[in-house]
Amino acid sequence: MRGLAESVARSALDGVRDGVCVCAQDWTILYLNPAAARLMNRSVTDLTGKNIWAEFPEAVGAEHQTWRVDDQVIVLFARADEPGAEAERQRLTTQKHDALARSQMLLAASEAFTAATTLTDISVAVANLVSGQPRSPAYVDIALLEPDKRHLVRLRDEVLPIEIRHRYQRIPVAADQPAAECVRTGRPVFVENLDQLAERYPRLQVEWAAPDRQATACAPVPGPDGPLGALVFVWASPQTIDVAEQAIITAIAGYAGHAVSRVRAMEQRVAEVRVQYEDTRAAMLVMQRNLLPRALPVMPGLRLAAHYRAADSEHTAGGDWFDAIPLGQGQVALAVGDVVGHGAAAAAVMGQLRAVLAGFLVEGADAGEALARLDRFVTRVPGARGATAWVGVFDSRRRLLRSASSGHPSPMVITMDGRHRNLPLIVGGPLGLPGPAHQVTETPLVPGELLLCYSDGLVERSGHGLDDGLRALGKAAAAARLRCRDARPMSRALDLVCELTVDTVTRAGQRDDATLLAVEVVDSSTSPIRVEIASDRPELSRLRRELTAWLSSAGASAEDVRAVTLAVGEAVENSIEHGYRDSSGTVEVDGTLSGDGRVSFTITDGGRWRTPPADPKHRGRGMTMMRQWVETLEIEDLAPGTLVSFDRELRRVPVFGSTPADGFEPADPATELHITSAQIGERPCVIVSGPVDMTTAGRLRRRLRDTSRGGLLPLSVDLTAVTHLGSAGIELLYEIAEEMLHSGHTLRLLAPDDSPGAQAVRLSGLNSVATLLDEGTRRRRQVDQNRN
Repeated sequence: MRGLAESVARSALDGVRDGVCVCAQDWTILYLNPAAARLMNRSVTDLTGKNIWAEFPEAVGAEHQTWRVDDQVIVLFARADEPGAEAERQRLTTQKHDALARSQMLLAASEAFTAATTLTDISVAVANLVSGQPRSPAYVDIALLEPDKRHLVRLRDEVLPIEIRHRYQRIPVAADQPAAECVRTGRPVFVENLDQLAERYPRLQVEWAAPDRQATACAPVPGPDGPLGALVFVWASPQTIDVAEQAIITAIAGYAGHAVSRVRAMEQRVAEVRVQYEDTRAAMLVMQRNLLPRALPVMPGLRLAAHYRAADSEHTAGGDWFDAIPLGQGQVALAVGDVVGHGAAAAAVMGQLRAVLAGFLVEGADAGEALARLDRFVTRVPGARGATAWVGVFDSRRRLLRSASSGHPSPMVITMDGRHRNLPLIVGGPLGLPGPAHQVTETPLVPGELLLCYSDGLVERSGHGLDDGLRALGKAAAAARLRCRDARPMSRALDLVCELTVDTVTRAGQRDDATLLAVEVVDSSTSPIRVEIASDRPELSRLRRELTAWLSSAGASAEDVRAVTLAVGEAVENSIEHGYRDSSGTVEVDGTLSGDGRVSFTITDGGRWRTPPADPKHRGRGMTMMRQWVETLEIEDLAPGTLVSFDRELRRVPVFGSTPADGFEPADPATELHITSAQIGERPCVIVSGPVDMTTAGRLRRRLRDTSRGGLLPLSVDLTAVTHLGSAGIELLYEIAEEMLHSGHTLRLLAPDDSPGAQAVRLSGLNSVATLLDEGTRRRRQVDQNRN
């Protein structure tokens, strides 16, 4: 007997009239009750620690019973000469069995709750309190307080019949129920039969009582700051819950309280560590992204995409890297590499090697010379020795690749029919280490072929050879290419091929970083574009449609498509509004894509521009907005007319992890303007979708004025689905905003942060007189329920 179990057992056995001894296996007396001491005519103190048969030899032939419990022996002596001795023996035997069962329950509960490390373990420990003995409960449950301490939630709701489970799975602390009462008061509650239940909890007696639920005991589960919940025992028959049994239940609830407190403290610590880990992981990923290229060039004759995925490990950041650098004259330098190790140190070394190599290539070094100079450089950088790198220079006009490798896997070529081969390179030794010298190899690439430059983390798997990894990569890339051949826009197709390929080959998990740089050779150059717009019938939707198609075919990203179409649209609208105010004519739009991935546009008109007024009010923001979308902007006066020219370097964003290459896809440029209304609370909302330009702004102006009663009513405008918001739309929103301000209201504009509408609002400064809320998506769901 140990701990509290020993204390409870002693209390129970001291009052037994028959003699009871607890002995060790060598019959040394560990405990005897007063009745046993009287039988031996000795005191309890004198007999404890003595051999029972040496001190009481006459007992050898006397009537007695023995039981073994673990490493102890219990001996019971009965007084046969007393009246009713047999009945008393039976009573004492039953009492002894009950005491032993309680002691064993207490010991088992102590061990189970001590070993528990999760709430599931605690639930299992509670379930195991049902022993199957005659007085054993039908079931035991534990209900814990929710964080707000207003409800108790059962951990074992499956023990309740399904017809009442929903009613008692979550119990208000204020409810008139035993579990709730013991948590409120901090005192146990004992209900021995249905009569007591009806007297104390009449509603519960009607809803909960059943033939298999006739008695219950609830003890508060103690915590450092008050009860954490309640331990609930339920019996299928009436019970006499004596003092010993009450002590047992209370003690087990104490064990449960210690376990719950320990588990919650552990969970809190795990949560804190997880947050620290995620913060560190996020910081390292940000660092790594800043060390890798933020954009890839868009060039005629080829398409580029890249995908980087960090290892499934605590290191997060690693030494894999890639790069693509336009060199002019249709040439692009390509590179992939890997630094030994993981973590911040490896990422820092990687950043140095990538930057230095890029400098060598921009200065004019070919692949072989650049690698040779990099090999000498790494000897001066701690941690750089043993790094690997592949470098190639691809001439898109000649469709010729010159490349070399220092210890890095040879790139793979995927043909149009799905076959794959590795470049026939003579690979040199890793950087900074003795080994064979690298050699430059020339490889012609034909239109339709896809070059995959990768790190070893994409092809190396535990338990598999390198050839298995290469076959898996080739098969995955061929399947992804076939799947994405009809993807739209075309500029996104290669990004999807990279994503699907990396997802497929890393599906079983990865222990190293995985990098994939893809180069697709295409059989066309991008011809110049020319669009003519009549001032008296400005087909701005057609202009956006043709611009989007031309830019997408060149491989422009969604961000570039949006910026260029907005800039061209603003220039055309300005030409029509200012140059052809009193006459009609044509606006000519001309665009070209240079060999280094830069688009240049000119917008020419033959009209006569008026001198702008000193106070333009809401006008004159078009050029300001255009400067945000392009890199250079010039305006030249002609005789007559005006020429606006600008250019912008096209770029594609690599994919890091599962982050899409572009935050959005270009919206359908041909979408017409649609305007609907809804009611959000007390404020009417006008929902706008499609383009808002000089041809559609008039319709929107009329709807906004009608809905706001000329600014007298508060108004919201949902710009979530707006595909184009030009200066004409900005001007009318300024007008509505100022009309509402005069009436004491503020215009609310709803739009996701990265949408065309939100960006135009911020660029124009409209958010200084109106409230811009990044709640378009949530508002849209509300509006759909209340749409007129």
